[in-house]
Amino acid sequence: MKDSSEIKDQLMKNATWGMISSIINRAGGFILIILISRMLMPEGFGKYSLAMIIAMFFITFSDLGINQTLIRYVSLELDTNSKKAISYFKHLLKIRFFLTMSVSLILLIGARIISGYIYRDSNLFIPLVVLSIYVFFISLSSFFESLFFIKKNVIYISIKEVFSVLFRVAFIILIWFFVVSELKLIWIFISLAYFSILSFLFVFYFSRKRYPPLFKAKEIPIDKKDMYRFLFFINIQNISILVLSSIPIMLLGFFLTSEFVGYYNSSWALASGIISLLFSFSYVFLPVFANAKEETFRPIINKIFKLSFMLALPISFGLSLLAKFFIIVIYGEAYLFAATPLSILAFIIPFIVGINLALDSFSARNKQKKFAYLLFVFALASILLNYFFIKFLSALSGETTLLGISIVNLIIWSLCFICSVYYLKKELNINVFSGDLIKFILSCFVMSAFILLALNLFGNLNLLSGVVIIILSMVVYFSFLSLIKGITKEDFALITQAFKKK
Repeated sequence: MKDSSEIKDQLMKNATWGMISSIINRAGGFILIILISRMLMPEGFGKYSLAMIIAMFFITFSDLGINQTLIRYVSLELDTNSKKAISYFKHLLKIRFFLTMSVSLILLIGARIISGYIYRDSNLFIPLVVLSIYVFFISLSSFFESLFFIKKNVIYISIKEVFSVLFRVAFIILIWFFVVSELKLIWIFISLAYFSILSFLFVFYFSRKRYPPLFKAKEIPIDKKDMYRFLFFINIQNISILVLSSIPIMLLGFFLTSEFVGYYNSSWALASGIISLLFSFSYVFLPVFANAKEETFRPIINKIFKLSFMLALPISFGLSLLAKFFIIVIYGEAYLFAATPLSILAFIIPFIVGINLALDSFSARNKQKKFAYLLFVFALASILLNYFFIKFLSALSGETTLLGISIVNLIIWSLCFICSVYYLKKELNINVFSGDLIKFILSCFVMSAFILLALNLFGNLNLLSGVVIIILSMVVYFSFLSLIKGITKEDFALITQAFKKK
């Protein structure tokens, strides 16, 4: 077992490369979303969003929590019993390949039914067929990527992301300029499938090169019962999170025209993209959490919660107040209807961050049963409430539907977060609510007053004035937070240390 200093050092090293990989991935993702949304306009972007959400559902069912199970069980056994670790890897690989092949074939065969009978849009048929290839290779690729998190070689993922982003952006630009409008959407999905194949070949080659024993050594008997139990509850959690995130878009596509799907997804993509960019801890921290001693586990979790909310809260306040500016700058004036949903969905950011950290905490301690059931209940509630409100509000207007459904989903995520915090305290004796949270919120109000004052002075923001306001609002937030002692020298040192670690 590792002591506190070793765990902190491992956290910082993993977090640094994990952050680099996440930044590259999400920055590239933002650029791609901007290019695709501007190229396709709201209606075409709505079709793109709907097809991708369907693909993500199939990807989730091809995973069923296997990646997280692989990370937990192989990382626990790798240093003490390598043969056992190898057996877990090979057994999970067989399951993953079977599931991936099955769901890809189901999507391929069911593309006609999904496009023609469920969404009544024949234009979705070919994209879904192409995405069945994407689902297969991207799912297998993510499985082998997990090995790099286990062995702390996240640098390989960062390298892969750099080349993947560069080539994808270049390909999208070529599509924009050289492909006729009617075929742009199809060629975007073809490019996704093509680069998913390249991604798989990269991670498969280097995983075999870096960890040859995993592929060559023989299996030994392992305790599959405990692993399947872990896998079952992780599966419930992952599917529930996906439902909470995706069901509004899928139902909007059923009741409204494609452009409203595009408006909502552009605002959701921006909010969730920020979460992925700054708060992607799961694969980075889970191996460390799993190996942490009991006396060091709670202080680490509390510190990560504190630093996460220190960043998430001002981001949500700022994004909400400057929603119109961000939508126009990123997507263009054609997406102006997305500003209202974004101003509401921005406040989901701290709630999702907290839920994801709670999920990691329970998974690391193999106590995710009650938390899994909690997420499942909220997923069912999300389906029912979204269906009811979208069906009711769609009879009024598309704009009213976007406003109402954004509020409904903010309430759902906030209640889910409150329950998550309750279970953290009850099951793991972790109390994430402290006096610091009040200081963060108070500092956010001061920052918000500054932003509102600046908006009154400047009126409509251009790119330069908007960037200046964002930078100054950050200065105001951290200055006031320091003044009321909401941030300590230790916090500054921990943040600085993360960027100094190699």
